Amino acid sequence: MTDTVAKTDTVAKTDAAAMTDAAAMTDTVAKTDTAAMTDTVAKTDAAAMTDTVAETDTVPAPPSEADLAQLRNQAKDLRLAVRRGEPGAAERAAEAGVTDLDRFSIRDAQHVVAREHGYARWPDAVSAFGSRQPRERDLHRWFAVELNNELGDLLFDLTPDTPRPEQDRALYQAYAACYHWLEAGTPAHHGRGEYTIAQTALAIGRPHIAALHAPRYAELIAESPEDFTDWDRAFATEILARTAAATGSPDAADLKTRAQHLTDRIADPGAREAVQDRLDRGPWFGTTA
Repeated sequence: MTDTVAKTDTVAKTDAAAMTDAAAMTDTVAKTDTAAMTDTVAKTDAAAMTDTVAETDTVPAPPSEADLAQLRNQAKDLRLAVRRGEPGAAERAAEAGVTDLDRFSIRDAQHVVAREHGYARWPDAVSAFGSRQPRERDLHRWFAVELNNELGDLLFDLTPDTPRPEQDRALYQAYAACYHWLEAGTPAHHGRGEYTIAQTALAIGRPHIAALHAPRYAELIAESPEDFTDWDRAFATEILARTAAATGSPDAADLKTRAQHLTDRIADPGAREAVQDRLDRGPWFGTTA
C-alpha cells in the first residue's frame, strides 16, 4: 500500500507512503510518507544531487513561492477544467501543444502546467523542485513519494486501451517507486509497493504481471507481521482476490470473502472505509462474493 490521497491522516500517519489506488489505496498509502520524508535524513552533497536530477543549468530554478504539490494540484484542476469545458482551459492546453482534448489525461495536464512554469517537460519540473533542498531529503524516500503521488493521480485513467507508451510508463513508475522504498523504507513500504505494481498491472490488462507481485505482499506480512497494520492484511487479501479473478483462479470468490471479513475487523473507521471503498470498486472480472 503506498505513503499520498485523502484518508492518509486517518490510516497511519507514520506510514504515509507506498501504495496506490487513486481513490482508496493511494489515499491510504501512497501520499502517506509525505510527512515522514520531511525528516532530516541522509545528508546528500551537491554533486550527488546533481547526478540524480536533471542538470540544473538546463532548466529554470523553481519559483520560491511554489512547490511541487501546488503544481500537481494545478494539473488536477486543469484536467477537470478541460473535461468540464471551462472557459480558457482548452486555450491553455493548446498553448502547450496539447490539442486532443477528448483524451486529455493527467499527464497532459502536468505537461501544460510545466510549460506554464517555464519547463519543457513535467520531469524537468519534478527534478528542479526536488533539488531545492537536497540536504534535507533522503533522495530515495523523496523519489518514492513523488512517484507514488503521480501514479495515484493517473491510476484510474489507465485501462487496457490506454496507449502502450502510457501503460509502460505507469508500470515502470510503480516498479521504480518500489525500488526506492526498498532502499529507504520498511517491509511495510515494500509490501505496499508490491501492491501498487500488481494494481497497475491489472489496470492495464496484464494479470500475468500482477500474479508475480500480489502474493509478495502477503509473504512480507507473514515474514514481518509486526511491521504491518490490520488494513495491510485486508489490502493484501483484496489484491490476491482481484488477481485470482483476473487470472481465472477458482480461489477468487473465497479470497474476496476473506478480504471482506478482514476489512470488517479494521479498528480505525477511516482506514476501514478506505479499504471498503477499494473492495467496492471494479473490476472484479466476473467474480461475485
